[in-house]
Amino acid sequence: TILGLAAFASRASLGCLTERCGGARRVHFVAQFGNGVMVILLPLCFDAWSLRIWSIIYGLTVGPIIALISVILSELFGTERLPLNHGFSRLAVGIGSFVGPPAIGVLIEATGYQAGFAVAGSSVCGATAFLLLLYKVHGAKESMKREQLVTDGGASAPEPSVLG
Repeated sequence: TILGLAAFASRASLGCLTERCGGARRVHFVAQFGNGVMVILLPLCFDAWSLRIWSIIYGLTVGPIIALISVILSELFGTERLPLNHGFSRLAVGIGSFVGPPAIGVLIEATGYQAGFAVAGSSVCGATAFLLLLYKVHGAKESMKREQLVTDGGASAPEPSVLG
């Protein structure tokens, strides 16, 4: 399908894309936010061509999301606890997959499809805002570690890298 080909294309070019765009976190952030926007826009598709265009853009945004999870978790929390952090990440996705469809179904029955897509897409965009908060907290912790290194060790702290 068109969506599948677009998702494959985004995954196949992910290495070059993350390098050119400033790292995995930035690509993931843009892809996830774009994914939420595309879900909100789906009810506006009015014919086969608009659905094809939507499918291409949605496929390009959905491709990097799962592929970058392990990389980002490693950057944020290190590789020592990656299985635990990946488990918590998948647990949250599982809970959302269990609770989300029935809740959206009730909303759709009460208000119509457009509201369901708006709430689902807004939830994805809201999760993106949470990621931004997580990145900021991680950046503050890294900054504190570098300052502690300078004051304790007397040597200059290593320069932070784009990928962690």
